[in-house]
Amino acid sequence: MKIIGNINLDIRPSVNRFIAKEIKKYVAWLEVNHSLPKELRIIVTGVSFIRSIDHEHVISTFWAPFDKEEACYMKISTGDFWELEKWGKDSAIYSTLNSISHELIHYHQWLEDKELHGNETDKKATLLTNEYVEYRGFPHGENRIHRWGWSGIPKYRKYKKTL
Repeated sequence: MKIIGNINLDIRPSVNRFIAKEIKKYVAWLEVNHSLPKELRIIVTGVSFIRSIDHEHVISTFWAPFDKEEACYMKISTGDFWELEKWGKDSAIYSTLNSISHELIHYHQWLEDKELHGNETDKKATLLTNEYVEYRGFPHGENRIHRWGWSGIPKYRKYKKTL
């Protein structure tokens, strides 16, 4: 486990080292550039999907306690990273980081006592991920985006359908 400010990053051994490195960079950037007033645990696994509380297969999930003094957590799956690579490593990285951004928006909604499944979640997550991409650039210089845009990546499209 690695603690970065209020973020407790738990990257499981099953996660590919390549994507783990990119996630660490993104989380370090988040801690510096965005407000995270309460402790947040991010659990990253190498499995292809996670079961939600509703027993659905999802890419990522966020759990928030009723008591704001307790820590909340998110789980992110990265097992299909190499399947997504056929659209380019940058697109695959973006998809995973956007899942983290999506759950981070839920974290902020929880802090503000807002509904967690609002319509703005996807838009805000995309803006946050794009802000990071503008800061960092495309790590592999591919600049290759699927013809449907970022949402054309199956992982991201599948995730949007589960909401």
